[in-house]
Formats: sequence, C-alpha cells, structure tokens
Amino acid sequence: MKRISTIGLAVAGSFFVTPAVADEFSFDIGASYGRTQYEGSSTTVFEGHSFYSDGTLFVTGESDTDTLTLFGTWYFAGLSDDNGPRARAAFVDRASAVSALYSHQEESSSYSIVSSVPEISSGQREFDESADFYAVTGRLVGRESGWFAEAAVTESDLSFGSKRSAWSLGVGKYLFDTTALSVSAGNVDERFGYETDIYALGFTHLGQMGQSWQYALDLAYEHERPNTDFVDDADNWSTRLALYPTRNLEFGIAYADSERRIGDPTGSSIEGFASWFITPKIELGARYRVDEFDRAFTTASGSGIVESTSNDDQDSFGVTFNMRF
Repeated sequence: MKRISTIGLAVAGSFFVTPAVADEFSFDIGASYGRTQYEGSSTTVFEGHSFYSDGTLFVTGESDTDTLTLFGTWYFAGLSDDNGPRARAAFVDRASAVSALYSHQEESSSYSIVSSVPEISSGQREFDESADFYAVTGRLVGRESGWFAEAAVTESDLSFGSKRSAWSLGVGKYLFDTTALSVSAGNVDERFGYETDIYALGFTHLGQMGQSWQYALDLAYEHERPNTDFVDDADNWSTRLALYPTRNLEFGIAYADSERRIGDPTGSSIEGFASWFITPKIELGARYRVDEFDRAFTTASGSGIVESTSNDDQDSFGVTFNMRF
C-alpha cells in the first residue's frame, strides 16, 4: 500500500484589512485542512519463489486522505514583524521559539487485484486507515551572534498499532542579515525495529528585487542511511522560491526530488503556494501539490526471483488559518 502522505499547507484567515504597521507578538496559533487523492498501479512477477507459485500480480488502486492539523508557536523572546515580509518575520527577526503540532489523517482506499498466482486471489479490496502525528520543535537564536540551535521530536501512531518516532538536532549560523546555513542529524525509528539515520543541510536567503519586491530561496539536502545492508542509502533534494510583491503577500513554487530506497518510490513533486496577511495578525493561504512516483526493483535469492514495477500519482490541496497575538 502507498505510504500515507502528509499534505503541505499554507496559512489562512479572515476578510478585513487594517493598516500595515509593525507589531510585536508572542504566539502563533492555527489550524489547517488538506486532502490528498492517489491513483496507482503495480505489476509483480514471481518466479521460483518459496511461498508463491510462478505468476503475475497486477494491482490498481486509489485512495482519498483527509488531514486536520492544529499547531501553535510560543516566541519566548518576542517576535517583531518590523522588517521584511510578514511570512518571514521569525527568520528576519531571529526569533527563538517552541512549537507544537497535532495532525490526524483518515484514509479510504480501494484496490483491484488481477492475479495468476494461486496463493493470491483476484478481486476488490477496500479498507480504511487512520494516523495521528505529534511534533514538538524548538529554535534558540543568538540575535547578536547569529548562531542558532534547533531540535525536533515527532511521534506517529499508525494503523494496526504500529508507531514511528523520530528526533533531530541541528546547528546553524546567519552568514549575513538574511542569509543562513544549517546542518542537522537525526534518527527515524520505524516499524519492526527498522531505523534510519538522517543527515541534512539547509540554506535560506532573503533578498531584494527592484524597489519593492523581495524574494526568498530555500535549499535543502537530506541523506538517509538505513541500519540494514538490504536497503540502499537515499538522497533527497528540495528547493522553494517565494516572491513578495508587498510585505503582506507571498506566492511561489517548490520542487522536491527523492532517490528512495528499494521498495519505496523514486519520484518528484511540484507545489504552488500563496498566502496573504489580511491584517498583521491574520494570514490566509492555500497550496496545491502534484506527486509522481515510479518504482522498479528485482530481488533474486534462494527464495526465487521477484520483479516489481509501479507508477503512482497523487495531488494534494490545503488551506490553513493562523493568528498572531
């Protein structure tokens, strides 16, 4: 079955306007909703396998996933939106903060199986799954020195009683007023004792375009190293370009490419996003994302040969409400 995907979302709000003046804040709170629609197909060929007779398994499927997220941030040293885009206030102001997030997913899936393998019957399969996701993150910044430290802990309660937990620690430095570089290391503890070490690099730059426009560029690289010789290392890249015609408006595009491990998809995603600070305290936004995954692998051992190929597509949209005070 496909992995449940978390929907990337922007920030949302009300429909009235006040003068765009600087303000001081201590908290962000918000809620978001998103939906992912998935379609995919796979072909698996068994030959000389210990448990399955020779034959071919063809599967097509689709699913809908709804995600509701609640989140909040405490800026324990205060947050000023005096300079730069309001959406980048925490970065420009070098704000220290602690954040918490809770997300709940409901997925309904339907699969059709056509099988010439006697042990696997053809037919239609339908089932529902749910997942809960918890996260706590922190960022401590030296406003004068430009050094900062980051930490994150996450926990996922998945279907059938399984869990996934992760942690990461990072350090970074503002190279210039609005340019920063960071490095981090972490670990993901998945099902059945399977673990992955993750090492990451991040770069953020906020710059000026002409007299009034600004832009922000985010680059990220992630290397995954599993704790088993049967699974390859993986490299993931992502980039995000945002434009700011005014301090209150943001729109842009994001792209990600993943070189996944055996049995997981190799794919890319592209996302468009926009947000609007209707007032200095309330922000409205939306995102739309398209993912394409391809998977192909062959295993040959004493238990025979298994060849598998698949193609998966999914699209996601989301909206979020966020308020500062």
